[in-house]
Amino acid sequence: MIEQQYYTRERGGLFSKTDGYDTIAKSPKLKLEFIKKYLHPLCSYDSPSELQKSGEEDETKYPPNLVIMPVASGELIIGQAVYKSKDFTGLRSTFFMHNYVLSANEKHRYVKEPEKLFGITQFQTAYDIGLGSELPTLAAIPYEGNSVLFKDRARLLSELKMDEILFEKLLAAIFTAASSKKKVFIVLDVPISELGTYAKALLYHVYLSLPWSVTEELGVSTYSRSSEAKKNIHITFLEKDALRYDGKVTKEFVLDFVSQKFLNLDETTHLDPYFKVAAMFRSIKPLWEKFNSYG
Repeated sequence: MIEQQYYTRERGGLFSKTDGYDTIAKSPKLKLEFIKKYLHPLCSYDSPSELQKSGEEDETKYPPNLVIMPVASGELIIGQAVYKSKDFTGLRSTFFMHNYVLSANEKHRYVKEPEKLFGITQFQTAYDIGLGSELPTLAAIPYEGNSVLFKDRARLLSELKMDEILFEKLLAAIFTAASSKKKVFIVLDVPISELGTYAKALLYHVYLSLPWSVTEELGVSTYSRSSEAKKNIHITFLEKDALRYDGKVTKEFVLDFVSQKFLNLDETTHLDPYFKVAAMFRSIKPLWEKFNSYG
């Protein structure tokens, strides 16, 4: 089953009765200990610098941050944080985050069909606390898998100015990061308002191309203003000019399409034979499933 949680700044929540950021509603079976340990650390949103400086109030221009993170107890968190121009006072901006928590069995099912992760259509972006603090447990999350960029990888890569060779290097970098301390930072040369769309589409094709044993362990964030490494997040998409090429960042895998800097990708050349074999299996579903059974 799938549990839910809402988080924002309100007139009190489940952990505190005073004004501030807190969980304001949840499913009955979602334990407070789980929320405090795993969900609250994920609940944040920093406005893009370029929009913050201009004082932009149009919420649609702010990229959502889709977060996917597996946890040690076996569940998978799928959450989205969005910018809100007004909080409950009407005097300041805030953000709203809606998290789904999938059981281990649901996690296996969703990761095998990445359109269920990256095509979700029902993230809530607001909530009236007058409706109460209880949310329903779900059997499934509504999704849409017919995005043009899901169906046409060649078009997506062309619009991102990424060729197939660089895409394969990205796959190898993510494969490596999933089992190491290295992170993957990606800066796409797209308008900030479209970052979420392109990040999700690229991740959709990444998940289709990597073994399930890898994607089940991946943590991703589709928008961040900071290149600070976050625990259990392997792939982070950053706003333009967010990367500071200091000693820490230069040790990570970097694909910066704005500055045209691609760092440490050649460290993964030993994986080339593996990905050549994988490429032969991906297009045939029964063979891909058999390939994954050995992952």
